[in-house]
Amino acid sequence: RYLPTTYQIRYFQPDGKGTLKMDNGTAFLPNDFYPLEKETFRLYYTSASTDQQTIDVYVQDSFGQLVQLTFSFNNDNDKEEQEE
Repeated sequence: RYLPTTYQIRYFQPDGKGTLKMDNGTAFLPNDFYPLEKETFRLYYTSASTDQQTIDVYVQDSFGQLVQLTFSFNNDNDKEEQEE
């Protein structure tokens, strides 16, 4: 860690539909950068699709270093399994 390093986060959703929010309630728009103001944070994803979904989350610091994380989700809403 070096001061005054800043961090930004953004995401892209190549498959499916949904929304990604920060723990402070900020709803992300795809490919827009948002500042990370805390070292520890939570992201909340809400699905708007019944298909497989993938989101790529990018965290970048003010030195240009980039980390990408990819998350994949599958719909697990099988009514037959729920009735048994």
